[in-house]
Amino acid sequence: MAVYGTRILKPVTLKCASAPFINYHAGINPKYRGQHPGYWPLAQGDEENAGVTVHLVDEGVDMGSVLYQAQVKFEL
Repeated sequence: MAVYGTRILKPVTLKCASAPFINYHAGINPKYRGQHPGYWPLAQGDEENAGVTVHLVDEGVDMGSVLYQAQVKFEL
């Protein structure tokens, strides 16, 4: 199951499917977990940590094992 931009999934939801849930996150985990992860590295002058993460979904907030990460460069 793939998710993006959802609320935090409850444990009962995570257990309803036999396939793992994966999430596309518009930030580098674990440094920029949670909301607005594309904004924070730029606002804090941390451009080298702007990027994307694909990770497994667990009961935490953007805490699942990382499957893929990539840095991105924003042109302002």
